[in-house]
Amino acid sequence: METKSCITDKPVFSTDNDKLQVQDYALALSRFIQCADTPVTIGVQGGWGSGKTSLISMLQEFFNRDKNHKILSVFVNAWEHSLFQETGNKAEVALSLLGGLTDGISKSIENANWIDKEISKEVYNDNKIVNNALSALKLGIKLTARVATQMISNSIGAGDISGAWANTSDDKGHQGNHIPMAQHVHTLRGSLNKQITRITQTGKPAKIVFFVDDLDRVPPATAVEILDITKNIFDIPNCVFILAIDYDVVVKGLEEKFGPKSRENEREFRQYFDKIIQIPFTMPVGAYAAHLDSMVHTALEQLGLTEENDKGLMQRLATDAQLATGGIPRSIKRIVNTLSLLNYISQSQEQKEGERTQINAYELEARFIIVALHIAFPEICRRMMERSDFTKWERKNLDEIWKLESKKYDNELKFWESNSLFDDEWEKVLYCMCGHTEWLKAQAKDISQLLNNLLVALNNGNTEKKVLSEDGASLLATIFESIRVVSIDSETSTQFIDDSSVKTDRCSRFCQDIHRSLAKRLPEGVLASPKNEYAKRYSNWREYKSIYKEKTLLIEWRKEDDGEQNVLFIFLGGKRKNVKKADAEKILSEYNHEYSVEGRADFYFYKRYPNFKFEEFGTRSIENYVKDTITMYKALIEAEKALEQYAK
Repeated sequence: METKSCITDKPVFSTDNDKLQVQDYALALSRFIQCADTPVTIGVQGGWGSGKTSLISMLQEFFNRDKNHKILSVFVNAWEHSLFQETGNKAEVALSLLGGLTDGISKSIENANWIDKEISKEVYNDNKIVNNALSALKLGIKLTARVATQMISNSIGAGDISGAWANTSDDKGHQGNHIPMAQHVHTLRGSLNKQITRITQTGKPAKIVFFVDDLDRVPPATAVEILDITKNIFDIPNCVFILAIDYDVVVKGLEEKFGPKSRENEREFRQYFDKIIQIPFTMPVGAYAAHLDSMVHTALEQLGLTEENDKGLMQRLATDAQLATGGIPRSIKRIVNTLSLLNYISQSQEQKEGERTQINAYELEARFIIVALHIAFPEICRRMMERSDFTKWERKNLDEIWKLESKKYDNELKFWESNSLFDDEWEKVLYCMCGHTEWLKAQAKDISQLLNNLLVALNNGNTEKKVLSEDGASLLATIFESIRVVSIDSETSTQFIDDSSVKTDRCSRFCQDIHRSLAKRLPEGVLASPKNEYAKRYSNWREYKSIYKEKTLLIEWRKEDDGEQNVLFIFLGGKRKNVKKADAEKILSEYNHEYSVEGRADFYFYKRYPNFKFEEFGTRSIENYVKDTITMYKALIEAEKALEQYAK
């Protein structure tokens, strides 16, 4: 499989690429539509990125496969018709979309070579009448869109409204011919009815299905306007409308009419929605959970982030994705794309361009969870950056700092604790943190589970350990440092990172001890004593570096290029002063040390110590490493003199 840097956020256009098995629902819905009485409007509901467009694409695929040609599909994107329209002109957007629907009928007829040619010709002539009626309607409402829209919405049983539109004209002085607006609506509906009857008279097709996508991308009030107009004008036999819209968008769009939604007026919002949408269909996001592991694995494999079909890892990542995103496909794609970018940055830092560094399964999961938290719950992420070792969170220390107001949640915490939830102190802090907003409070259990999963991953799969390991805390600080570059939140991108765990862990102490010992035993001034130096962590390696005058001490702990074992490197660097690289290499090869010629004027002697495990930083004596480095220093001085002499 060809490796990509990211996966596109495009809908699934074919059932062949349906990793979440939405096609089962699409097939059932397609069969329902084929047998449905008309006119009928079906609302495909779901939040941002839940897969509404993918479902629509699959429905079109099923209809196109039908050899009996019972369905003619017409597709319109509502958002496209809202572009470049006058801001706030809801009627103009709605009428533009109405024109898109009428034009869509003609285009679909042209593409349907299975429709009788004589019928196609007649439909073409009908279309002229439809367009004339539509143009008359547009002209009639151009000056006073608000009044016109009200009349359109209430055109059935609107009463005598002829006088209201007796003297309308456009900006060029063209009169509205004193035709009542309701008559324009009636004429357009009648023209469309005649056209659609002609198309469906033979039963091939028997129905026209209109797909209106991206209604939730237009302003809510405009979306409601579109619903009103399409409902009233396309209330025609043999017509099925599939509207991709979220109920919450409708609610926002109706607030102008009903005021903010409350328990008292909730019924009015629901009645309006039920009047427009006869059949609600909610995207089966909850059912995605059973298939998320397949989606996650495919995405990671495409991005080159895993080459192993580790079923256990994929199931864990699927669980993490469900907890963080609710199973929303678009959000999951964002997580894995962000992971890919961070991986490229890591490779660049390691100066291994073109080489994809594999990380172990638990480190990959830890990175996945942190990125997910960063995207889904930035408020929590910011607090974790301030106190990265979340297992050490205590209410008594953080109550004032984070304004937890923890006493307010005592009764709730007792309830949860009795149910074996939020029973650790750090979990109690988390609950208090989430309690400040209703939305976060509703997600508190999922966030808590995410952090517990993170704890296990950082501890390399140890489910018994209730605190972060030293290496796990170091990795966590490193991950937080890396996500700065993918933050859209200025607070997060400038957030102080708690990296105290890195500064005080056994690796840093080991490097510092070597440095201090060398500074005492080498000639004065060669190496300065370390000041606030520590072994920085990058992805899967550590680096301690000290530069003083012209001498450089560099200690690295990383995997060999083959990735099989960890190796400790100690480098001691000097200057080669105007000696070409090839000439310098000849001189340095005479010394009994491995060497590296860098840049224009630098060189290093170094020694490697293979099979050096992280836990050995706390157990190995530094003495042998100090002696080896002193030996390298002596050779370094001789080599510098030889290079200087050669340069003369």
